[in-house]
Amino acid sequence: MSEYSLDVMEKDFDALIIEASKTRPILIDFWAKWCQPCMKLKPLLEEAAERAGGAFLLAKIDIDANPNLAAAFRISSVPTVVVFRNGAPVDSHTGLLTPADIDALMKPHIPGPADDLLEQAKQATEKGDHSAALKLAREAFTLDETKDEARLFFAECLLHPGSGAEDFSQVETLLEPFSDSGPLAATILKLKGRLFFRQRPALTLTGKGAELLQKGITLAAEGKTEDAIVLLLEAGELDEKLARGPVKEALIQAFHLLGEGHPKLNSWRSSLMMLLT
Repeated sequence: MSEYSLDVMEKDFDALIIEASKTRPILIDFWAKWCQPCMKLKPLLEEAAERAGGAFLLAKIDIDANPNLAAAFRISSVPTVVVFRNGAPVDSHTGLLTPADIDALMKPHIPGPADDLLEQAKQATEKGDHSAALKLAREAFTLDETKDEARLFFAECLLHPGSGAEDFSQVETLLEPFSDSGPLAATILKLKGRLFFRQRPALTLTGKGAELLQKGITLAAEGKTEDAIVLLLEAGELDEKLARGPVKEALIQAFHLLGEGHPKLNSWRSSLMMLLT
């Protein structure tokens, strides 16, 4: 045990890992005495922790002495390292690592100046000061363009109706590195949905269905997604051609805004399917 590393048992996990990770990242080393690669990796991890000077803490867990923890993290091979931050695992690797690999693994999770600005931006958002949040988020992203969290929050701030932003072309650039699948899929799809409604031009179509469609798009751009979906479905019921075209397109984006856990999502999806049959 040193200033930068310690051995952790199951009884101490909540305090030494979950709670402690809310103030700085924790790198957990799952190892075993009989594992030769573990013995090779251990000093490299300790050296990396010392090199970081306390920017992260190394927590070593013997899987034989802590089988429940090994089972909880589904450790099937050692060495396995897991990065904990803000009370949850955020990254992992199984197998040997070089010193450069360890530094690269930890770099995205070690707070820096960009993180301070990002936290200030989030606090401004909570207070409803969206123009200040946008300014701070832009500064955070400029400081560290490699940080996904800064990139995505900057995009989110640009798209917020209260930010005052009118040019959303930068949002498309911010989202380019991400795909619609993977761990960030829900966030990416939600941001793309917001972009869809925020940059949607006024319709040139006429009729009651088109009027409801335009109102629905406007409500979605203002963040009133549920109200928007109700109007979009009404528009589709009134005009079959709209239902199969712009209404369907808008509803799919609105569903992304809701997210998979929304209690009405399946019902509204069924309503869309009925419009299309």
